[in-house]
Amino acid sequence: MQIIIKFLVTVFFFTVTLSAIDNHFIAGIPEAVIAEDANIKDQNLQDFSSSGKLQGLEQDNIRCMLQDKSGNIWFGIDGGGVSKYDGKSFTHFTEKEGLSYKYVISILQDRNRKLWFGTEGGGVFRYDGKSFTHFTKKEGLSTNYIMSILQDKSGNLWFGTDDGGVSKYDGKSFTHFTEKEGLSSNTVLSMLQDKSGTIWFGTEEGGVSKYDGKSFTHFTEKEGLSHSTVCSILQDKTGNIWFGTYGGGVFRYDGKSFIHFTEKEGLSNNRVLSMLQDKSGNLWFGTYGGGVSKYDGKSFIHFTEKEGLRSNIVYSILQDKSGNLWFGTDNGGVSKYDGKSFTHFTEKDDLSGKSSQTEHF
Repeated sequence: MQIIIKFLVTVFFFTVTLSAIDNHFIAGIPEAVIAEDANIKDQNLQDFSSSGKLQGLEQDNIRCMLQDKSGNIWFGIDGGGVSKYDGKSFTHFTEKEGLSYKYVISILQDRNRKLWFGTEGGGVFRYDGKSFTHFTKKEGLSTNYIMSILQDKSGNLWFGTDDGGVSKYDGKSFTHFTEKEGLSSNTVLSMLQDKSGTIWFGTEEGGVSKYDGKSFTHFTEKEGLSHSTVCSILQDKTGNIWFGTYGGGVFRYDGKSFIHFTEKEGLSNNRVLSMLQDKSGNLWFGTYGGGVSKYDGKSFIHFTEKEGLRSNIVYSILQDKSGNLWFGTDNGGVSKYDGKSFTHFTEKDDLSGKSSQTEHF
């Protein structure tokens, strides 16, 4: 592990505020699909067995996931809109239900239980359980490409965009933060508000920008973050901030210095798309090409297609209220892991042409 300590740069700024206009749509009746039972076989870390598929997802490219306050799990699908799973069946939301753009890459449920869906080119959709409200550039967003969504402790919503910086929404108007206002890059892939209230922005080719409500502080190569594209950010239970990068592995920041984890230190792949800390304190890293790496603070264990995942590209990770882990993958649907076995959720049709099965390793 490499330890680096550097000095930081602080930038002060002025912001521009635009009033928002709601674009309201009544949702149609969504399609419900009963999920088929999967065959599950117990497994352990020495002998993984994956279950057959549990069918019903609209498509297999799962970019984001969320469990709402009622326990439903929502899947944002790149090209398939949104699917909701209630534990028994899937309900699909696409254009005919009011979600007029089907490339969904970010999800958030706000403190009022409303769901927000960020899309890749169609702006943001807010869903209150009955109808959709649509926000685009016309309503005040800086751009229609929404890469990440955050709600801060004051209730404001932050939308990280592709080439439009960040749009902050207070329920009435948008305020934009770009490179002009102090961000290190206008493409914001990930966001986090830490326990002290500071907001962190992971950017494409600009490293990390930290915002304390008044000014930005940048973390780039010269400050010790030696890779500039940050796909995911996480704060662990002890207060450390973790940054998952696209090509540079993972960096852990304790407020003073960075510790660097790469394939050399045990990661399965240096392109880290998603991160999660489970209820037991283990860290899980979803990668582009290396499946998932689990880190217990001392060593890494890898979960790949060989161990039961349907795809080695893992865009998102979720732990549900029962403790199960869900991995949203590229063209492999979702794999659910209960600590012993994998259950797979894919499209209604078996694209591989194979029947449901249990695989032995």
